[in-house]
Amino acid sequence: MIVDFEGKRFYVKFYYINSDNHRILTHCQIICDDGEKRFILNTGTSYKHPNDNFVKDYGRKIALRRALELNENLKKQFLFANDEQYLLFRKTVWKRYFEFTNKPYLYKEKKKK
Repeated sequence: MIVDFEGKRFYVKFYYINSDNHRILTHCQIICDDGEKRFILNTGTSYKHPNDNFVKDYGRKIALRRALELNENLKKQFLFANDEQYLLFRKTVWKRYFEFTNKPYLYKEKKKK
């Protein structure tokens, strides 16, 4: 999945790993390409319990949510000048994810008082 945000291109990739004990891992990588170099911005992983049914969409959502949880150092060092820009990036990635999966995007703006 490709996400363009403020002149940078981000690649969101999902990998599925089936372990010996019937525990499937969904691994998500967010890769940033700023035109000069490519680097892994962050990763996230979700784990299926051996007694649960594997649902690819749930695993991807959890792994993507964990990959989007950037700490303050990553936010400042690589991309985002402030929290508003970071939240806009998260919103853009989620919107692109729902376009990618053909699922409805049910985000509602919070009313400001």
